[in-house]
Amino acid sequence: MTIQKSRAFGIALGCCLIFVAGAFHWADCAENISVRAMVEKETVALGESFMFQIEVEGNDLSSSTTPLDMSPLKDFTVESMGNRSNSSSSITIINGQMNKIETHGYVMSYRLTPKKLGQTVIPSLSVPVGSQVFKTEPIALQVVQPETTQDFHLKVSFSKTRFYTGEPILMTVTWYLAKDIKDFTFHLPILENPSVTLSDPEVDQNSGQQYYQIPLGQGSAIAQKGTDSFNGRDYTTLSFTKVLSASKPGVLEIPESTISCKALAGFSRTQRRRNSSPFDDFFNNDFFGSGIREVYKTFVARSEPVSLTVLPLPEEGKPDDFSGCIGHFHIEVTATPTQVSVGDPITLTTSIRGSDYLENVQLPPLSKNAELAKDFKIPNEMAAGIVKDGAKVFTQTVRAKTDTVTAIPPLRFAYFDPDLGKYQVAQSRMIPIEVKATRIVTASDAEGPTSPAVRNELEAWSQGIAYNYEGPDVLENQRIRFSSLIRSPLWMGALLLPFSIYLVLLLFVRMRQERIADPDKFRSKKAFTTFKQNMKTLGKEQENEAETYEHLLRAIRSYLGDKLKIEGAALTFKDAQEFLKDKGVDTELIQSLEELFSRCEQGRYGGGSAAPEFFDALESRAFETIQALERKI
Repeated sequence: MTIQKSRAFGIALGCCLIFVAGAFHWADCAENISVRAMVEKETVALGESFMFQIEVEGNDLSSSTTPLDMSPLKDFTVESMGNRSNSSSSITIINGQMNKIETHGYVMSYRLTPKKLGQTVIPSLSVPVGSQVFKTEPIALQVVQPETTQDFHLKVSFSKTRFYTGEPILMTVTWYLAKDIKDFTFHLPILENPSVTLSDPEVDQNSGQQYYQIPLGQGSAIAQKGTDSFNGRDYTTLSFTKVLSASKPGVLEIPESTISCKALAGFSRTQRRRNSSPFDDFFNNDFFGSGIREVYKTFVARSEPVSLTVLPLPEEGKPDDFSGCIGHFHIEVTATPTQVSVGDPITLTTSIRGSDYLENVQLPPLSKNAELAKDFKIPNEMAAGIVKDGAKVFTQTVRAKTDTVTAIPPLRFAYFDPDLGKYQVAQSRMIPIEVKATRIVTASDAEGPTSPAVRNELEAWSQGIAYNYEGPDVLENQRIRFSSLIRSPLWMGALLLPFSIYLVLLLFVRMRQERIADPDKFRSKKAFTTFKQNMKTLGKEQENEAETYEHLLRAIRSYLGDKLKIEGAALTFKDAQEFLKDKGVDTELIQSLEELFSRCEQGRYGGGSAAPEFFDALESRAFETIQALERKI
């Protein structure tokens, strides 16, 4: 009895020790985790976007995929910019003892835009980390009235203000500029509306217009540079278009959009440092040592709010095969080949034209066409449509069931006409075809005759040689020895050629698999080589100065995107800055890169002109900066 009590006491004591150890471990993990919120600036202008980040640090942390509850930020428009890893390691040596310190964590980034003036607060937010929830500290902000200026205006217009559910319309955003700008940020609340779908229209690259890819939220837009007048004054314009469609009827309120930018506001005189080079003056906004610096201020331009009316589609007269397409359409179908046997594949190519916006157009499944399904076998799979030469093209294979089939019946495409306010049906033409009966293959056809071979001779005739014998019995059995193959160079080459081809293909497949497994690694290795190739064409293919600046900026973005293993087409300096800091790049080199971005964007959008030696200095500094980054990263 005493032994049993001792065992029970030992088990209970062990459980308590395990519980206490787990509690201490949980408490230790909780103490090692830190969560803090940070803002880019504490004083912002109304409508000016700024960066808000939440940094989570601790042991064995991976990036969280749980979205935060941002509903407490009622005084701000919130736009998620994604998460990124923030892990690092360092080594310290104290009294000859080497210690390796590793930190793990991630950063959640958001772009906030204030909605009202005055003193405001970013409230405390709940951040789940594993099974725990941490609270951030509130952050006080001062939202001030932006400086008024007639140098910038923003206009958002729509091709229609009354349209049907699912009907595509055009939204055009035009920014009017009268000054040089350093950087800019568009904020369009409509991008965050879940009932609205936005897509890019097709751009005519051969129109001779200047196009630029600009950042827009988490995506980008293709903008066009031009000139226009606003309130009687001429401006340089930067405009882009989006195709908009609404998923539900009702009144769609479009709040004001904003564009914040840093623009040249004046000049200030500074004293040049000793032992400074002309390049230092150039990249510090100093006009070649004159002691005059450019001064930039933040300006915000707003658009007018717009109210749109989305009409519901009528139920009366809706066809059963209506696919949801709205506009004006007609359908064409071709078949290849038109002379087949039963069961042979026939490729149907269906082209739908008529609307300017065909990305969302879908062809109803051909298997639902009763007349077509009666005479043809139709697979369920159908190739996704592609937009080409003003039409959306679909391809699918069908097979005739019997030799009595004489034609492919017309195909229907039901749509809604918004001008007439009713449903319409487009129909293709009937395609005549010729179907032959399939010949039955017997075992004799597959194996060949089995009769024994007989000797074949020519039959002599008084008037010459008679017909030759035909059939498998004329074949002779000729033995080929391996020794005779080795002595023949031709046969040796024939024997070794497949093996050589196999080795070459094996090497190619292995290299391709490595590239597919880690394509970013290959991009990173080739980044500097690609940059040098892009720099060789600088100034040769561009028609004007603005395109030359654009080409240089594109080369820098492409290098950073390849080297940092991120998307570089719409990369901004702020995006690259965080990655470069994580790579341990020094502040001076990062500042030099920032000036490169600034100078290129000024030359691209400002419309000013510069002397050849001015751009040569910029090109030389760009090469030196990228070369320094290549050695550092």
